[in-house]
Amino acid sequence: MLRPPLWLEDAGVFLLGEQVRGVRSLVDPYNGTLLMVPRLLALLTDIAPVRWTASLYAILAAVFAVACCALVLSDRLNWLF
Repeated sequence: MLRPPLWLEDAGVFLLGEQVRGVRSLVDPYNGTLLMVPRLLALLTDIAPVRWTASLYAILAAVFAVACCALVLSDRLNWLF
């Protein structure tokens, strides 16, 4: 997909919270839960033009997911398995 849409709370909560509160939005709870990773991704997308926001948000989320998988599958965590 060349132009991924923003999904559910990505636009209405995380990106809007970043625009309104800036860095302070990192500690805002959403439904009683601190969701710092999506809020951090929203902060990082602020450096790009608005038309790239959805694509950059999707790319950063995929990079973060791959990094988490790489950490879990690395040799450092062999003792867990």
